Formats: sequence, structure tokens, C-alpha cells
Amino acid sequence: MYKVGIIIPVLDLSWMTINLLESIKDTVVMAGIWIVIVDNGSSAKETKAVRDWLGKNWDGDYKYSYSPKPLGFVKAVNIGMQECKHLDYFIVMNNDTLVTHGWIERMIETLKKDEVGLVGPISSPPDWRELPMGKSFIEQKLKYKQISDSLNGFTKQLVQHFDGVEQELDFIAFYCVGMKTKIVQEIGQLDEIYNLGLFDDDDYCHRIKQAGYKIVLRRDVYVHHYHNSTFLEKHGKEKYMELLEENRKIFKKKWGIDPWDRCKKPEAI
Repeated sequence: MYKVGIIIPVLDLSWMTINLLESIKDTVVMAGIWIVIVDNGSSAKETKAVRDWLGKNWDGDYKYSYSPKPLGFVKAVNIGMQECKHLDYFIVMNNDTLVTHGWIERMIETLKKDEVGLVGPISSPPDWRELPMGKSFIEQKLKYKQISDSLNGFTKQLVQHFDGVEQELDFIAFYCVGMKTKIVQEIGQLDEIYNLGLFDDDDYCHRIKQAGYKIVLRRDVYVHHYHNSTFLEKHGKEKYMELLEENRKIFKKKWGIDPWDRCKKPEAI
């Protein structure tokens, strides 16, 4: 019986997906873990690269769900939620992330608390991919094994200072977020009105708070994030900004508040 699912929506960028899977394999005891990869429209070459890697390297169990047409992040996550409905907990992850030692144990530790609805980690700054180091990582397509020591070394120092520290927030971005299946059954899945994505996580956080649950940040968990990789590489920055504004208006119309107001709060993550 699987207890924890990991949902990974993907659209091309197989090198990032494989890097993430490498990091999961390196940091998670696979017994009891169910990986759900939702491939929404990757090219045959990109799909084959991930499938081939899984066939040769993956020791645990997984489901590879493929759609020939791009579904967008929101629908892909909802498909993954359906695949994980028999589990107690699941984690939604962007494929442009890398996990570090102890991440899943600490997140589930917090998620087991009755009052907690969502839990997330700390991560790299939003402009990381524009920094010289970030640009170098992406241009060279560095493999997880080339950077794992530095990532996990940083995490070790982080734990020394923030072991067990939790911070309650109003919002957590869904590049990596832990959820309870029973709460999804209570308040529903992501709202597909947000189409490809953006502000779908704001929407869900708002619903979580309305339902009386807490949103918690684990300050002793680090998950590295390349930030907006699929959006920027598939659609470009201009389209990204257009969609951001379009979905912002959708959120404002639905809830009567501006989601950007959270950015005025110093604790917003």
C-alpha cells in the first residue's frame, strides 16, 4: 500500500526531469513512494529520454501518464491527484526542481498534523536563473551528480540552524507542495479556470485558509528551483507576462482581492 505520492507534470525538458528523479532516488527510501509523471505533450524524443532513464535506473514504482496535447500545469496536476486519491499524502513538484536529504520526511512530519493543509520548503531566489551561476547551470545542463554535494552541504548547514522550525504563511508556491488527500476530497482539486497555470496556487492557498487549515513553511527543507523553466522556454517571457496578468484578473474577479497584495507582506514566500 503506497502512502506518499509525488506528482510531476512535464512538458519536454527531459534533462531537468531526469535530474529531479536522480535527486529523489538519492534522497528518498523508495518503499511506499508512488511517482506519477504527467507528460502533457512532450516530443517523442523528450518522452523517450525520460522513459528510457526510468527503465534503466528507477527502482521504485511509478505511473507515466501521457497526453499527446499540452494540458497545462493545472490539468496535469489534477490528473496526478486522481492517480493519488488512494494515498494519504502527496507532493506536487515542478520538474525544474532538485530535492535534498531529509526533504520528504520533514514535509510529511508537518503534513501529518491535523491543522496543516499545505507544507512547502524554502528555495532559491526567484531571479536565480538570471544570475551568472544559474545561467551557467542551465546552459551546461549540469547533472544532479555534479551539484549534489553542494546542494546537500547547504542543506546540512540549514538543518543545523533551523531544525524543526515551521513558519505559518498565507501562501506557498506550488513548485513543491505537500498535500493531504482528505483535504482535496473536502475542498476539491485545482481550479482549471487558470488554464496553463499561474495564480492557481494562490487560489488554492486561499481556499485552504478559508477551510480553516494552516499553510506551513519548513525552514529546514531546501528544494532547489530553476523557476518558470517550462513557461519561459516554451512560451517566452512576453507570453508569460501576458498570462500572468490574465490569470491575475481571473483571481480578482473570483475572490474580489488582488493576489499581488500578498507580495507586500514581508513573510510572503
